[in-house]
Amino acid sequence: MERETYTRKEIGERDGCECGHCLTPVPREADPRDPRALQADHITAIAQSGADTRDNVTISHRYCNAGRWGLGRRDSPAQVAERLARAVVAHEARRFEAL
Repeated sequence: MERETYTRKEIGERDGCECGHCLTPVPREADPRDPRALQADHITAIAQSGADTRDNVTISHRYCNAGRWGLGRRDSPAQVAERLARAVVAHEARRFEAL
């Protein structure tokens, strides 16, 4: 398998810190449990013989990345953004309840 060294920060700067799934901004310093947390996502999954290279990764929200289930699922950016918004509301409600 082809492999390159890269960082999420590097990929985020390249992609303008915009999620490759919902096309909305990804905060650079979100809590890792936050659905909006920054992750690097393989466009073609490694499990599907995708390379671990800069050309095969995009920046994404944790929630948007997890929603693909590694199966190449591609919904419209508007559908993904709507689901992300609901996940953020639920995350914030849980945080508020914990206070």
